[in-house]
Amino acid sequence: MSDCILKDLGKHIAKLRAKEGITQRELADRIEKMTQDNIHRYELGKADMRVSTLYALAEALGVSARTLVTHRNAP
Repeated sequence: MSDCILKDLGKHIAKLRAKEGITQRELADRIEKMTQDNIHRYELGKADMRVSTLYALAEALGVSARTLVTHRNAP
């Protein structure tokens, strides 16, 4: 993914996490083999992620992967 897309996705992850009222560590704890440092890097757009990670983040945040990526709910 391009840096611009990663930064935009990271901002959206941070926004959804804040909406949930949880810390980076609490989000990481919801995902197997995830660390707070990983979440931090994703939110800054400094780390590429696998599709499986994208789905895991979406599930942990209570949204669809589509919503996570597009910032919109599915029709």
